[in-house]
Amino acid sequence: VGETLSFFELAQLYQVADAYVSPYLAEGFNLPVLEATACGLPVICTKGGPTDDFTNSDFALKIDSKLQTNYTRDGDTLWCVVPEQEHLIELMQTVIEKSLLLDHARQTGPKWVLQHFTWKQVVDRLLDVLIPSVKFGRPTFEPIIL
Repeated sequence: VGETLSFFELAQLYQVADAYVSPYLAEGFNLPVLEATACGLPVICTKGGPTDDFTNSDFALKIDSKLQTNYTRDGDTLWCVVPEQEHLIELMQTVIEKSLLLDHARQTGPKWVLQHFTWKQVVDRLLDVLIPSVKFGRPTFEPIIL
């Protein structure tokens, strides 16, 4: 694209696509998958990675993968999930051939993101991790959500 896009322009770019495809080996979160879901696209992403935590079968197709172990020069162990290429091709064909999948994703994806990923929900989850409520209850302060 070559330039910074506004949120509106980014949404328009997503919405001209048939699907968002993300066959990754290793990811921290993969925010573009969530963005594409919010814009109503079906997503195709690697099974076994972080996207398993925030996608479901209403709008996402999962690429079969295998866990692979690698080692750095220093001897550290690195893991990655390797998507199976043939299954990826099958899933892309499925999205093209089944227009109902796109229609269903346009209905369910944005609603799901709105129900599960508001700023308040994200902050609440973060506070639950940073300030465990098991021993002390909820924090004495509440974050200000703008």
